[in-house]
Amino acid sequence: MLSVFNCGQGDAIKLKPQNCYWSDIPLYIDLGPSDFHKTIVDTEIELLLTHCHDDHIRGSTFPPEIVIQNLYLPAYLPEYYKIMNKLKARMPSIPRPTNGSATLVYDGFQMGHCRHNIVLNPPLDPLHLFQIDKIDDDLVDTFLKKFNTSVDDILSSTSGFEFDVIEPDSYQAKEFIRATIYLIALKRTTSLEQAIKQFRKTDSNRLSVVFNFHSHEYNILLTGDADIPVFNRLISRNEPRLRANILKAPHHGSKHSLNKRIISFISPSLTIFSHDNGLFGRATDPHPNKNVLNDIRSIGSHSYFTNDVVKNGITLNSKYIGVIPGYQVEIR
Repeated sequence: MLSVFNCGQGDAIKLKPQNCYWSDIPLYIDLGPSDFHKTIVDTEIELLLTHCHDDHIRGSTFPPEIVIQNLYLPAYLPEYYKIMNKLKARMPSIPRPTNGSATLVYDGFQMGHCRHNIVLNPPLDPLHLFQIDKIDDDLVDTFLKKFNTSVDDILSSTSGFEFDVIEPDSYQAKEFIRATIYLIALKRTTSLEQAIKQFRKTDSNRLSVVFNFHSHEYNILLTGDADIPVFNRLISRNEPRLRANILKAPHHGSKHSLNKRIISFISPSLTIFSHDNGLFGRATDPHPNKNVLNDIRSIGSHSYFTNDVVKNGITLNSKYIGVIPGYQVEIR
């Protein structure tokens, strides 16, 4: 059973399929925003945090007796650093994983003891992630000198958490930092704070964990807040595991995450939108975007919503609560 919780503007999901390791120890995917106070009813879980945004990481309540068998984070050092800072702020209400470590996941990784899943994003190479050919090391070093710091200084500041991180073999943490600083430096601003702010507008969504769960019952694509470049990268290699009959719409149906080409490639029979009509920045159309809704409809996919879709004060689609007919999927 895939359960999508109505957590407002955010994501909080539980995957507990039949005939699978996660049948006994379910996988929770994100925790919702801070005003989402639903208590996790299971006493033993696995937990995947797709990225660091507050509407995916601040909510859900953990009972005192709960055990987290495995904690999964995206394999990109600046991103999991931000996630672990936010987890640290929530301790001890969020317990340490039983092995005392967090496991990094990346393109091609299989989570835990479940053979039915495969991670599609992020790639382990930061150059692939941001689609850059090479890093200008001189630009990076010169930029950091202006602020009296270095890559080594930044790397040393990422230690001191309550638990360790299990990194993949040949993982080069410095390269992730250098790639991040290189992209920040390209913003060409004299303010480090402003440059970082500009960079963070896109980096966390692009780093979101995307994974496919496939079984005899269904094929699900779970997407965090992944953006269009993530899906374009996967389509460019004709990734068959991007196709799914159930899609959890990325980024609550944002136009920066889906378009007709991507939707047609995934070809979902069923699309679920976890949203609360969030409106951000200079946007005039709240999530889920009207063009995305039209594109979903145009391929014959059935849409379900955790909250009413309201445009200009008019309710276009009503929320759905309960088990979706014909699927082992529920919204609650």
